Amino acid sequence: MLIAHAVGSADVEDTTLGVERNVAYLAAAQRRRGHEVSILMNAPGAFRDACAELGMPVVVAPELQLAGDSLASPDEPTMARLTARFKELGPDLIHCHSLGVALNAIPAGNRLGIPCVFDCEMLAIVTAAQRIGMQFATISCCRQSFEEITKGGVEEAYFVPTGTPTVTVAGPRQPGGANLIFVGSIQVRKGLDVALAAMGELRRRRGGHCPVLNIYGSGAEESYLKEVAALSGLEDVVKFRGFESGVLERCAGSDILLLPSRMEHAPLVVLEAMSRGMPVVATDVGDVAEMIPDQRFGRIVAAGAVRALADAIESMLADIEGERFDPRQPVERHRAHYSTDVLAENTWAVYEQVLQSSPR
Repeated sequence: MLIAHAVGSADVEDTTLGVERNVAYLAAAQRRRGHEVSILMNAPGAFRDACAELGMPVVVAPELQLAGDSLASPDEPTMARLTARFKELGPDLIHCHSLGVALNAIPAGNRLGIPCVFDCEMLAIVTAAQRIGMQFATISCCRQSFEEITKGGVEEAYFVPTGTPTVTVAGPRQPGGANLIFVGSIQVRKGLDVALAAMGELRRRRGGHCPVLNIYGSGAEESYLKEVAALSGLEDVVKFRGFESGVLERCAGSDILLLPSRMEHAPLVVLEAMSRGMPVVATDVGDVAEMIPDQRFGRIVAAGAVRALADAIESMLADIEGERFDPRQPVERHRAHYSTDVLAENTWAVYEQVLQSSPR
């Protein structure tokens, strides 16, 4: 079976985002299961280079991107070029992972009678696309989004939890104690302003024993937050490291992933930390509490709660220092529920239903 994954190309900074990594993880797992996989993107970029390193076939199709991602079918010349592209490729199923490419790929697939699947977490987008005649099945990786979509009356909607490789290679425990690690884009919804306030409280409580928060990423809020950290006197315990790939691979076994977000769906970085046996301190957004169901795996607090976040970090530090945290627990939970093999199996179950219901 040939599966065409359609996704927008990403630059270096955007490779920290979940969509591209999720596509790469899924496609690699599908190849291991014996399927042919091609990845389609609208422009070359860092994601194409990453796919090439993995030996995955990549097709660059500029027709996949509509200006402004407006909810409208592509014009006839674009449709003709994209239809010819799909006819040449000959996929059995088209799996779209971003709105821009879905608005082009799905109409072309519909014209050729190729079943289409669209990863989407927004009810409004799904219903608007179907309203203009697009036919596709919807996959949500976030249970909350899936429930909203099904309550909205959308048919052929499926919940498939996302997954990442299981990598049990956490580094040795650091002699100086645990540090906090943030990995992602630096923007308002990530809640780093709350994390900085919590770091101020932690240093007040712990003095010289305060952990260091290492921030890996970049974004629109970076300059502002650097200034806040400097004016608050936190430069010794808050370090802006810039964008680096493979950060978690180099983390010590005693490090804690910090996710203070105001909004998430199903963040891959939580699963990547779990797969390495790292504890997680995160806010109760999206499916994070489902991923981290109890204190064996980390701590969950309300979004925006500064004192609660500081308390949770202290509690997690105490568990690590007292050797009450067992890194095998998150690894086993990840392997059972969130590995790429489980992701591929669950996705294939959706494909089977879609293929059975397709006229083709």
